[in-house]
Amino acid sequence: MVALVLGGGVRVIAPSDIAPRGGIFLPGAFGKAELEQAALCVLLVCQKRGAWGLVAWSDVKALIKAGDNPLADFARNPFFRPDFHGLEQKGLARWDCDRLALTEQAIARMHEIAPARESTSL
Repeated sequence: MVALVLGGGVRVIAPSDIAPRGGIFLPGAFGKAELEQAALCVLLVCQKRGAWGLVAWSDVKALIKAGDNPLADFARNPFFRPDFHGLEQKGLARWDCDRLALTEQAIARMHEIAPARESTSL
């Protein structure tokens, strides 16, 4: 869980609190489809795990290969080009060796764009 301090207090945002449109779209979240696709990959892996954390490319590939999620179909689209390094360059993710974690800023923006339900306020 990620606790964010917002104007009205603290909100805890879990991966399940974000619901991409059609399961795969975060339109306008970061201003570039490739960044939104990369964030979606990290989000969907974290949703499967049930918690935020570091995600490796092998985790994303395993999710695609599993075929039981929206990413499996979307990854076959020729316009699917996630830009993981671009996320870091924009301050939306951070690398730890070969694994990536979304920043609180990225999580808050995704929740703003695609909330699944009300998050828990502390």
